Amino acid sequence: MWNWHRRLGALGVSTGCVLALGYADYRTDFDFDLFLFYALPVAITAWGAGRIAAVGMGALALVAWFCANVLWINPYASVFYLAWNTALRCGWLLIVALAVARIRADLDRAQALNAQLAEALSQVKQLRGLLPICAWCKKIRNDGGYWEQLEAYLAKHADVTFTHGICPGCRTRQLGLPRPSP
Repeated sequence: MWNWHRRLGALGVSTGCVLALGYADYRTDFDFDLFLFYALPVAITAWGAGRIAAVGMGALALVAWFCANVLWINPYASVFYLAWNTALRCGWLLIVALAVARIRADLDRAQALNAQLAEALSQVKQLRGLLPICAWCKKIRNDGGYWEQLEAYLAKHADVTFTHGICPGCRTRQLGLPRPSP
């Protein structure tokens, strides 16, 4: 999964960014809105530390924004507008946190599947092209021009092992025995 160093690093960087953005939001004028930038530390946390940590970082970002607005004595016409803006920002940060965490999880899953596929492909031997075979004895001509038994050739080139038996038709023709009933 993810190592702890990367998680702690993402959480540390993101927390510092949220606190710096909260302070900058508090120090700037009401007309200069910084809220869009709160999505960056949430996305960093989602990428580096996972979904739950990203939702927590989104909550911290929302609290930082809300405190900057309340301490700043934001001139909202009513409490409803403050609640509405807070709810919209909460939804925005939640969407960013969940979307980036999902993208990261999908990427990790795809990398794991690619590793499994590469492992499976490394174990596959494949025959390609024309395979010269004798029409009577069924020997195969190898790359060196020598004729070898079908079983030996396929065992070398296709990673298979053969067992031998006799089919009902050959049993009747070669041994003169009656066909077994099914």
